[in-house]
Amino acid sequence: MRLEAVGEDGNVRLDVADSGPGIAAEHLPLVFEPFFTTKSKGTGLGLPLTRHIIFEHGGSIAYEPAGNTASRFIIVLPLGDSNPRKDQA
Repeated sequence: MRLEAVGEDGNVRLDVADSGPGIAAEHLPLVFEPFFTTKSKGTGLGLPLTRHIIFEHGGSIAYEPAGNTASRFIIVLPLGDSNPRKDQA
């Protein structure tokens, strides 16, 4: 597992990579879909909930293959109090 954080343009970019088997090409369009899983005991809610939380904080998440046998997720979050989704009361 590798984690890297870099500040850029008022955001922080988190790169999270592993050295596991990666995600099969046919599964890529489904990785953020609720209840999609390839695991026998999985619920398929981990990545969809993660994406929702990141989105609600004004960020984004994307998947990139990291070689033949690894996965890499790139998370971008705004720094400070610049969340455009925050309710203005």
